[in-house]
Amino acid sequence: MGDACEAPKTPTDSVTDLKGEIADLVGPKGIRAALTAKLDAAIASLAKGKDNVAVNNLNAFINFCNAQRDKKLSNSDAEDLIGAAQDIIDTIEGG
Repeated sequence: MGDACEAPKTPTDSVTDLKGEIADLVGPKGIRAALTAKLDAAIASLAKGKDNVAVNNLNAFINFCNAQRDKKLSNSDAEDLIGAAQDIIDTIEGG
């Protein structure tokens, strides 16, 4: 029942959650750092009210995931990360 009283997640909250997923899913430290940097940039852009820039940062994140698919990221992990990022973009653009 406590969930019904919780405020909906903001895009910033969702990006922060996605950063946590990266720590769990992605092995090589360099890949984690590159993905996290893109998400940190998105968080900073959202904090400044620059939603379009945040969307660009998230699209860069998606592009990087696609580039690393079946290399440093499994196909499944790439799909999960891309799906989460796309959901955040949809929230930003729809809200």
